[in-house]
Amino acid sequence: MDKKIALKKLMTSCSKQEKCSFDILKKLNEWGFSDSDSAKILQQLINDKYVDNKRYAIAFANDKIKFNFWGKIKVAYVLRQKNINQKFIDYALDNINNTEYFNIIKKEILKKIRTIKNIDKYKQRSKILMFGKSRGYEIDIINKILDSYF
Repeated sequence: MDKKIALKKLMTSCSKQEKCSFDILKKLNEWGFSDSDSAKILQQLINDKYVDNKRYAIAFANDKIKFNFWGKIKVAYVLRQKNINQKFIDYALDNINNTEYFNIIKKEILKKIRTIKNIDKYKQRSKILMFGKSRGYEIDIINKILDSYF
């Protein structure tokens, strides 16, 4: 594939959905571009404001928390896997509305509590903790919700 065609395809893709540098480099690698060509194409996308890792981190964190009901721990983990700068991760997570975040976690935990039946409270609490940890919720928030329930 020609560099100009790849750039045009990526511009179209980035204008429809937020992408990070990692995603762009991965795509260019799949298309068989060398590291130097990939770096030039990525730099052009960054200069033209099609790619912005800070903007990506904010959008990713908001979407995963509001629509997928992930916790901050899981969001941060995935962003680190995508080589997003820790400053951007912290900024994105700090901008999450804490009240809304707590209510999302509470709703998901209460939904899970209703699915666990016929076991003692200790085992039920343990299952809820494991569920919350798998979603990336903070242990202190899970315990706060469970303490008010049990």
